[in-house]
Amino acid sequence: MKNLSLPPRLALVIITALVTVTTAAQQPCQPPQISASAQGANIFTEDQENDLGDAVAEHLQRNYRVIDDEEVTGHLRKIGERIIKYLPPSHLHFQFYLFDANEVNAFTLPGGRIYVSRKMVAFALNEDELAGVIAHELGHIVARHSTIDMTMLFREVLGATQVMDHKDIFEKYNQLIENTARKAKAFEKLANHEEGEQNTADLIGLYAMVHAGCNPEAQTALWVRYNELKGKTSGFFADLFGRSKPGEKRLREMLKGLGTVPAECRGRQIAANDEEFKQWQTTVVSFSGLGARELLPGLITKKPLNPGLRSEINHLRFSPDGKFVLAQDDSGIEVLTRQPLASIFRINSLDAMPAHFTPDSKQVVFHTSNLRVEVWSVESHKRESAQELVVRKSCVQTALSPDGKTLACLDGDLGLSLFDVASSAVVFEKKNFTQIGYFDALTFLISALLAGDDPSAEPNEFVNFAFSPDGRYFVAGDRSTNFNAMGSIVSETQSLVLDLTSRTPVTLKGELKKIIGTGFAFVGNDKILGKSLDNPKKSGLYSFPAGELIETFDLISSSLSPVTSGRYVLLRNSGKLSGTLLDLTTRKMLMINQRPVLDAYDNILASEQRNSALGLFDIKGAPPVFVELSNNPLGRLYAADVSNDFHWLAVSGYSRGAVWDLSEGQMVFHLRGFRGAYVGGGDKTFYADFPKFEKTDRNIAHINLATKEAAAGSVLENDSARQYGEYIVQVNPAKKGGSYWENVTMEVLDAETLASKWSTPFPKERPRYWVSTPNHTIVLLWPVESKAAVAEIKAAPALTQQMAALKEKQGDYFLKVLNANTGEFLGQLLIETGKGSFRVRDVLANGDRVVVMDSQNRTLMYSLKTGQQVGRVFGTPGALSATAGLLCVETKDGVLDLYDLTSFEKRRELNFANPVSIIRFSEDGKRLFVLTSNQTAYVLDVANVTQASR
Repeated sequence: MKNLSLPPRLALVIITALVTVTTAAQQPCQPPQISASAQGANIFTEDQENDLGDAVAEHLQRNYRVIDDEEVTGHLRKIGERIIKYLPPSHLHFQFYLFDANEVNAFTLPGGRIYVSRKMVAFALNEDELAGVIAHELGHIVARHSTIDMTMLFREVLGATQVMDHKDIFEKYNQLIENTARKAKAFEKLANHEEGEQNTADLIGLYAMVHAGCNPEAQTALWVRYNELKGKTSGFFADLFGRSKPGEKRLREMLKGLGTVPAECRGRQIAANDEEFKQWQTTVVSFSGLGARELLPGLITKKPLNPGLRSEINHLRFSPDGKFVLAQDDSGIEVLTRQPLASIFRINSLDAMPAHFTPDSKQVVFHTSNLRVEVWSVESHKRESAQELVVRKSCVQTALSPDGKTLACLDGDLGLSLFDVASSAVVFEKKNFTQIGYFDALTFLISALLAGDDPSAEPNEFVNFAFSPDGRYFVAGDRSTNFNAMGSIVSETQSLVLDLTSRTPVTLKGELKKIIGTGFAFVGNDKILGKSLDNPKKSGLYSFPAGELIETFDLISSSLSPVTSGRYVLLRNSGKLSGTLLDLTTRKMLMINQRPVLDAYDNILASEQRNSALGLFDIKGAPPVFVELSNNPLGRLYAADVSNDFHWLAVSGYSRGAVWDLSEGQMVFHLRGFRGAYVGGGDKTFYADFPKFEKTDRNIAHINLATKEAAAGSVLENDSARQYGEYIVQVNPAKKGGSYWENVTMEVLDAETLASKWSTPFPKERPRYWVSTPNHTIVLLWPVESKAAVAEIKAAPALTQQMAALKEKQGDYFLKVLNANTGEFLGQLLIETGKGSFRVRDVLANGDRVVVMDSQNRTLMYSLKTGQQVGRVFGTPGALSATAGLLCVETKDGVLDLYDLTSFEKRRELNFANPVSIIRFSEDGKRLFVLTSNQTAYVLDVANVTQASR
């Protein structure tokens, strides 16, 4: 089971337990009866298990990209319902979900929820194999593994021997989350149950699927193929001496179970409609998952932003024949003709890796972070195919061949493999291809820090690898640097060239091996440019694969990227030189109007302009041509603010931002990227933190929204200064040249004037802090074991008493709330985490309420007066209004829940068609503003929303 935020020990709860199966006295083909063992006591009724399932689903489901579309999921439910008919009657609410993940997997949650990954559907050869997977998961549910485990945990961790209603179960489940680190041994006991429970679920599922008319061999066939067992089942002595693999032992038990199925049951097999299954399988693999149903009571206005803010182009390629261009941002790929320069279609894909054209220029191919490969026709503008690769080890670095048929993967063990995309078969493998030394790790960290938040920066790579432009060769190399036993620095170079036509390695000659290990770029199909670290005079252009030095170059960087056509390479990750084009003929470096070059095709260079237009520039002097690309969904926001009257909206990405008049949804300013935003001056002036650019220093610029006049403001010289709406927070060392982490002074400035509002010293550790502009509060946070927290707690008798009552101090926090305008102390409290069972991610404070987002996808609410926790729900806090008495929580993409601050009861659920980017209550609490990722602004009447709930 894949898990992104649940503690590993608690993750075992969802699918593990110990039961015994009694097969005697069964009717032919009936599933075996289940009887709980002495260790299998269960305090949950089936109705209570449904409530437990609700709690677990709310906790976990946001970690999975669930596909919410009836047309896609309907057939999965149809398969499940076919098998459920032959299981014992139950009050459990069976539900079936498809989710997107980089694994062939399926799992269950309490209450009858079954999750099947899209990759599992793609991996199954026929419907019976998938039915075997679903039947196995239903076996877990029928055996009630989850609730048996939960019973044990509730007893040993919480001392609970019974559960009551929905509220009580949610409360106890939250207590369990908060004790995963404190009661580690209780969770470790579950690890020994897995083998028995899997065998139990296999046997129950086997009989159910057979009774439903499925092929009983399908279950084992999928297991053998996935684990690559080739029929191996191990044996007694292998088990005795611990030499058998878990997959082999389970296969042996599956085959035993298969042998118990009566002959008359096998004869009930119903021929599956393979054509229907294949059609549905194609639908599942091809599903894009865009959009959802909208339900918004109390809606006042809905305005699309016109025009929208474009994300930065982070990847661009010409087609090999020079007739087309693709421009990729963080939400998709736009395909254009080159002459004339015009957009022809867009591919929406939030997690696409860099795309490229096939060598014949007829298709666009790309893969996603989940190892899904898509092929799109340039002529028809439609997807031709989608393939889900099954890779058993996680890939930390990948590359797709130009024809889209081979994928290279560097796995977590630093082994290198090439896969056939159509079959997921390994066509080449080299285990332990490289190693990461001390200096390699340090270099990797430094390059990541230098790249910072720049979305256009090339991703850091563990090794250098690439396919030749024609797709004939795959080339990989690395240079690991470390200390030897004598303490001296040593370097070792690894390199590989594979001929993909014969799938055989090619022997390298001379210096080319070292060049490939250091960093290289193809220049056409038959040349490689690279930097030699051992002998800079041998840096230069080499023939490939012969390895003869053609000409030398004085290269300042080894981070090189190829262009589509011409004697050029791109210099990447070289500080100010990122995106610089090196002309190998003139040996000059080029940029376009101080903008990075994205690709080159002979004498034509592509560059994105500051106004978001894509430009093609002819270095021979012909006039440039430009095109505005189509709107795309919002990516990461670096700054945003909305005026109190919801009339003005300001939003910024990395390199560009904008201001809109929301009365019409019209953009009134298109700006370069800013890092802070505030609409103030009576909602008539916009103040923004603009980073240093060329000769302009970093400053807080002033823009008059009525007259459209703009002026640079006071210069911000402190690198630690950050703008949060109307406030600027900066930290100054108490001594010249001192640390920024202890013995500092925190100062809050007015964003309009840069006048100091207040300051406070921190002679010991500097706190983490969060500024809530709408609520005019600043929250400070320290670990309770820090010197600063100990001193603060010691000075407050009430906190000293609470501190003494804490079971452990490890992982706990001390939190302090101040008035952001005056620095006035508003209150303080302690947060107990169960020995670090969760961490604090974000904090909001308003009036008596302090709202904490933790690492377990939960929103925790505390009273500032009493210091006590007064409520908790699953989801991420979005906005807080003491005036309205409401808290807005985002439970999953596009879904917002409104909670009463007094009773902490849910008042309303709001459903948007797209993920939410900004949430804000008006100052009077009467309206709610929401901006969604498709760049649509909503305003809702809060009273109408909550009244609809009642």
